[in-house]
Amino acid sequence: MPISLSQTIDLTCPACQATFPAEVWLIVDAAERPDLAARCRDGLIFAVACPNGHTEMLPAPLLYHDRAREQLILAVPPGMDESQARALNAQLMPLLLANFSAPLPSYLEQTQVVPLQLLPVVLADDLLPLLQEIAHLTRLSDMPRKVELCQRALRLLQREDNPPLWAALQGELANALNQNPQGSRAENLESAIEHYELALQVYTRQAFPADWAMTQNNLGEAYRNRIRGERAENLESAIEHYELALQVYTRQAFPEQWATTQNNLANAYSDRIRGERAENLESAIEHYELALQVRTRQAFPEQWATTQNNLANAYLNRIRGERAENLERAIEHYELALQVRTRQAFPEQWATTQNNLATAYLNRIRGERAENLERAIEHYELALQVRTRQAFPEQWATTQNNLATAYLNRIRGERAENLERAIEHYELALQVRTRQAFPADWAMTQNNLANAYLNRIRGERAENLERAIEHYELALQVRTRAQFPTEHRQTARNLGDAHAARKAWSAARAANAQAIQSAEGLFRSAVDPITQRHEARELAALYDRDISVCLHIIASREAVKQSPTSDAGIASSQKTLPAMTKEDAARDALLAAEAARSRAFLKQMGLRDVAPPAEIPEALLAREGEIIEQLRQIEAGLAGVHPHAERASERERTLVAQRAALVRQLDEALEAMLAATSAAGEYVALRRGETPTWEDLRALAEHLSQEAALVEFHALDNQIAAMVWRAGWEAPQLIAIPLGRERLLYRYLLPYQDEALNYWQYARIAGRELHNDWLRLGDELLAPLEPAIGDASLVYFIPHGYLHTIPLHALAVRGKPFIAERAAAYAPSAAALARAVNTDNGGPTNAVNGQRSSVAGQPLVMGYPLRPEERPTFLGEAEGVAKLFGVTPLVNQAANSDALMQGAPHAPLIHLSCHGIFNADDALASAVLLADGEFTARQWMGLKLHADLVTLSACQLAFSELNPGDDLVGMTRALLYAGASAVLLALWSVRSDTTMAWMLDFYTRLRQGQARAFAAREATLALYNAYPNEPHIWAPFMVVG
Repeated sequence: MPISLSQTIDLTCPACQATFPAEVWLIVDAAERPDLAARCRDGLIFAVACPNGHTEMLPAPLLYHDRAREQLILAVPPGMDESQARALNAQLMPLLLANFSAPLPSYLEQTQVVPLQLLPVVLADDLLPLLQEIAHLTRLSDMPRKVELCQRALRLLQREDNPPLWAALQGELANALNQNPQGSRAENLESAIEHYELALQVYTRQAFPADWAMTQNNLGEAYRNRIRGERAENLESAIEHYELALQVYTRQAFPEQWATTQNNLANAYSDRIRGERAENLESAIEHYELALQVRTRQAFPEQWATTQNNLANAYLNRIRGERAENLERAIEHYELALQVRTRQAFPEQWATTQNNLATAYLNRIRGERAENLERAIEHYELALQVRTRQAFPEQWATTQNNLATAYLNRIRGERAENLERAIEHYELALQVRTRQAFPADWAMTQNNLANAYLNRIRGERAENLERAIEHYELALQVRTRAQFPTEHRQTARNLGDAHAARKAWSAARAANAQAIQSAEGLFRSAVDPITQRHEARELAALYDRDISVCLHIIASREAVKQSPTSDAGIASSQKTLPAMTKEDAARDALLAAEAARSRAFLKQMGLRDVAPPAEIPEALLAREGEIIEQLRQIEAGLAGVHPHAERASERERTLVAQRAALVRQLDEALEAMLAATSAAGEYVALRRGETPTWEDLRALAEHLSQEAALVEFHALDNQIAAMVWRAGWEAPQLIAIPLGRERLLYRYLLPYQDEALNYWQYARIAGRELHNDWLRLGDELLAPLEPAIGDASLVYFIPHGYLHTIPLHALAVRGKPFIAERAAAYAPSAAALARAVNTDNGGPTNAVNGQRSSVAGQPLVMGYPLRPEERPTFLGEAEGVAKLFGVTPLVNQAANSDALMQGAPHAPLIHLSCHGIFNADDALASAVLLADGEFTARQWMGLKLHADLVTLSACQLAFSELNPGDDLVGMTRALLYAGASAVLLALWSVRSDTTMAWMLDFYTRLRQGQARAFAAREATLALYNAYPNEPHIWAPFMVVG
């Protein structure tokens, strides 16, 4: 009876898809089949070729027997664990032993298990003792010995002697170096990468596809963990190698390895620096979930737990979706992982998940904050029971850092003691986290330690602040803008806060400037909407700090001027006052306020029709035009994406990728324009949506005439900064209004919401008495500005935050509406206003002296009532406006979407008398109601308007959703983006009869030559005189632009 045993299986060639039978050997007896023994020594026992000559190495197990040498070896393929190997051995041994009679030789009592790729090495006589020991070294503590033995084996074996054996040893050495707890981690990883790349010189995809894929995956792991080189580039290399591995590791052919590589690829996306952070985390979640399709708890419990832990990490850091829900999902997945990762079975992994679960509780939003922090401390301390400095120094340091952060934020216990414990644990972490060994982690802990000193209670305050600054500056030596822009922003911001705490305003501004530079870069590189909003929020918070510092500088200078010697505190602070003047601080505050708002809108405005300088070459303009047209189409497509979607759809991902590519192309075209002519500078700045300089803002004031004043607000936590400037001024006036967000909300905005925005429910239906106390906000907000506004007959308000929701023109100043003294108009930002007044709709406009448009076409007037009783006012208004302009209105069924889309692009004026809907959940779904249904803000964005004025005589459409960075989204933005120079809208539901009267009065004055803002003022005052105590009637109409 033959001892050697094979079976025939059907295979499909991955190269040509040919199906063919192959003989696979399960048992090889060296004496019986010396030819097969030779193939085992050569590493070719599982080499098979398809009919078309494509060669592949099968990852199959083999029991090798050599009676003369007393060798019994079970060679197992990659991915087969110890329990699976034991089960296989139990199946094959009876088949082998059937050829022996009792008593059995002693060497048959113990099977030597080795990796399949090492079988040729184990069979080599000179290497046998070394390789037998190598095969048994599997624990982390064995890795230093394994490195030594692999290196000795490679000194005995030359590549040309046996290439597969040599490559297998290179791979084993690289694996051991990758896991080696001794020596320099950075050096070990460099050596591992070198040996993996040596292995790939033999392990080509054609000759050894499975080994090639395995090594690509391992090389990806080494690059993901690499310390030297640029971190961002290392992660890109890791992703590249994982994706190469997946070309062979398909789910069908190698399900277990496919799942492992999916998990590893997810890890790389989770850590990735380049690309959109939000999208990277979504990719990570997607790949973890793919891995879990194979890594089930039943089939692969340990790997299932690993991926559950990793998936939890992704949810812990996720940007999309609701933050509170993401943290709950993270906790859920960590707890699933701990069902397998017990301390008894997997102590190291158990400690890792305990650490991670603690971090989730540290950040948790739901539940009681104090209790969450106690649970975080509890789980960190559990992790440290395993993560000792001796056994796991790197992990010990990580948990010490995290435990310190929990104490830094702890609510229970004495605050001073908690901060001392935080400092103690950070300093413990730094005993391992040295700059040489772990530079990024060292910098993180330096930043955190600085946070603790910044908040420290014990010790001298000045000394604590100095130490905080020292540690922040150490962190910034590694956390550079180029390598770690997000971390650089964080630490530079913290450094600015520390300097501000010392009242060192110049140093605070310098640190804030560093943080802002990184934040600007991150914002400009953001492409997908979620990341844009996230970066806009971060950027706006930094500009808040900058404006606050400017206010402090002005206040300090005023204090020094008033009492230069009497106050010791002021005299002391004078030493740290910057060289900048009060005027410099006011200019810088205004520029910061502009840079903090409507940035995404400003980018979109750069895609409007703009007249280019004649010096720009036609070819460049043609190329730019093609790109901008494509970008407008993509913007329209992205506008159709729900802003609060849980996950990005495939369509959104495609559009975002296309936009990123087109933005790069547009930037190249704009750079070419700058290279071609110096006259392109202003045009390129407009296209790029760059924030204005002081010279730009001075020019805007000059353009608006001597009679206009601009008032830009910026709401901070405890005050409102108001910046006023007019034509001819060398600097704006910066005025601090002591009105905090809380007082603004509760004293004024909530009553305003009831009595104006919700008037019909509050007063008419509920029958409650109106007090209109919200109008008194004018005495706090606007009265302090009157000396600066002076004799201006027109004020452009640029609101901020909640102020966007209020008709500032209606607020009372000394008992009279602000508009009683001067006209008012609005803009989302000064930069947006500049673009609107200089739009190419027939030349520049003048808001004071009137305007004329050279746009071809007639005014477009439409009217559509929903109910018969509305016909006299809705249609009467449309007919009255149309008569003033000598055109025929489109009413009833003629007032439809097709007519609007056909007529609007050519109309110098557009007026719609109809109902409107503001969608608070999705502001771009806000709509006017026409005969054939809703016409949304998204649809308006798809038009190319050239109108000087678009009036939507409809309810609530002046309302906008306020995104991070004071970025307005709604009908106003849609119309300005589409090309309108100005828009006229209402903030709340209005009476149709008084609205008709207001509109006809407004347009009559407009036809008589009055400018928009002045015509709106007179029409408003006429209603005010008729209904002085009913601001819900006379106050809602706003001219924007």
